[in-house]
Amino acid sequence: MADLSRTMYDLLTDADDNVLALLIGGQCYTFAQLKQSVAMIATGLQRDVKLEHGQRVVLYGPKTALQVMAMFAVWQCGGVVVIAHQGLKAAQLAHIMADSGAQVLITSPARWSQLAAEPAFHTDQVSQLIVEQSTSSLPEDAHVLKDWVEALDGPSAVTRCQQNDLAVLMYTSGSTGLPKGVMLTHKNLWLGADSVASYLQLTPQDRILALLPFSFDYGLNQLLSAWRVGASVVLHNYLLAKAVFNDVAKHGVTGLAGVPPLWYQLLKETLEPNLGLRFVTNSGGALTTSLIELLSEKFPQAQIFAMYGLTEAFRSSYLAPQKISEKPLSVGKAIPYARLLVLDEQQQVCPPGVVGELVHSGELVAQGYWGQPDLSAQRFAKLPEPLAKGGDERAVWSGDLAYMDDDGDLFIVGRQDQQIKTSGYRVSPQEVEAIAEALPDVGAAACLAVDDLELGQAIALFIEANPVHRDKLQAAYRANSANHLWPKYFAVVPQLPLTANGKLDRQYVKENWLYDLTNKN
Repeated sequence: MADLSRTMYDLLTDADDNVLALLIGGQCYTFAQLKQSVAMIATGLQRDVKLEHGQRVVLYGPKTALQVMAMFAVWQCGGVVVIAHQGLKAAQLAHIMADSGAQVLITSPARWSQLAAEPAFHTDQVSQLIVEQSTSSLPEDAHVLKDWVEALDGPSAVTRCQQNDLAVLMYTSGSTGLPKGVMLTHKNLWLGADSVASYLQLTPQDRILALLPFSFDYGLNQLLSAWRVGASVVLHNYLLAKAVFNDVAKHGVTGLAGVPPLWYQLLKETLEPNLGLRFVTNSGGALTTSLIELLSEKFPQAQIFAMYGLTEAFRSSYLAPQKISEKPLSVGKAIPYARLLVLDEQQQVCPPGVVGELVHSGELVAQGYWGQPDLSAQRFAKLPEPLAKGGDERAVWSGDLAYMDDDGDLFIVGRQDQQIKTSGYRVSPQEVEAIAEALPDVGAAACLAVDDLELGQAIALFIEANPVHRDKLQAAYRANSANHLWPKYFAVVPQLPLTANGKLDRQYVKENWLYDLTNKN
């Protein structure tokens, strides 16, 4: 049983100083070197930034050793890490900073220059700018991580984090169309790391490739679960198949995580035999029979773990590798520290084979949505008295429709809401429509999902505007949105249909226009 008093900072303090912890490019860091650098950065945060307990700090940019050090330094100070996906545009980053109330930004000089030049981002949102390295174009009052790390005076930072403190705001798209911050404590993250490390049977001899972004709960868990057992992590930012497998071979990687679209992209590459992978894991979208066959063919010695999770509970279930051929569409059973129920509309447990809503309870459940008590109350609650263990068991209603078979293995069959699950992301149609409708000379917009073998679901977008400007509008949309929000199918029409109540008639669009669009493209 995990020690529930532990915090994220303890992942470093508990580790063997002499063990290699982090690799990126030609750089290697032992746990001792990381501890020293993290303490130096924490000293700078406390001394120069005056970082307070509970203060939010946004990390924005690609994965680097300094970014990882900064994350743990924020935790040492008792701060809250807000990891912004590096693909976010200026307006989306501005929303996250405003919503979280963060006034401290850690980024690269190049990213800051881009942000400062964007009208959608107001630099006065940032009261404390921290960059990884110094350049001549930075504001005079900017702080530099590398300078802190290389400071001559020894570290004197005081550790202020506790197990029940908020550790991360993990931003995810919501039904309102705007990203919302899921609140995760040190205990949530610690137990998530402990759980995954246990069922993957991670050891200090493992070496994990951190390929997915840390702004994904799934991606962040690669780092945390590896360090939970003292294994080393290889940071990787490039999704080109050749570069990925070069790192796998070069660094002796034993574990690799991906989402279905990424697997399809990677598995097109001709691979060297005997790469040495002990296991691969999949989440962010269902494995298909064809994808399982590809993974088995490319990685014949690796165990395949099918996993399922939602940001609101960090991790939820996994299917044991020995069952993958027997039940290729299942996501298995609850992971350690999780309890999963399939409930009907009367909050009664559904019998085997009957579809209901998947409800996740236990210590991994998040604390709700940042600054949104009403929305939190809709999704998070105590289990009904007959189902709760001890009468006070917290749960999150996932919105996923599922059933259990006679063995207790789960099968996800759909969602209650309209969210689109594409490339491992959950995308709100309203978010896509809001970006489109903000473009000049655009009326309404309609976003729909299309089943897609590689993406899980693809985005189809209909925009109400002059069709002559289709290419210009498509370029403008892409310039104002993250890559995972780009539609695979894009149409510009003179007018979108409305219902008798004057609302957008999405059902008409789906039934009468969607087929023509997807087959024309």
